[in-house]
Amino acid sequence: MQPLATRRWARMRDRHIQAANRRLQRELGRYLLHADPKAGDLNHLLYEQIQRAGPMAVRLQKCLDRLNGYPQWTDPLVRELRRFVMGLDENQRKARWLGSELDAALADPRWLALEEA
Repeated sequence: MQPLATRRWARMRDRHIQAANRRLQRELGRYLLHADPKAGDLNHLLYEQIQRAGPMAVRLQKCLDRLNGYPQWTDPLVRELRRFVMGLDENQRKARWLGSELDAALADPRWLALEEA
């Protein structure tokens, strides 16, 4: 039973990490498209945003570190993110610009599973 429980625990841990990773990538993409809705290359935009001094650049670098490098942006994901950003109201735009959602994704408790890996 012990080997079975260990395998199940490992699969659950991996699913938690993958879910936290997807959430962070989506929030990062939403932030980037909010910054520049016409951006063609999100990783280039991310690089440019990180080069700026300030707390948001630090936050974006934390995202990059947590994601283990620049994420891959599929066309369907980018289309989804663009639709999301286009549908934001003014209050949602302000919250997104402040980075609240990025902070929440970085603090997602599922990241704790990395410590158990």
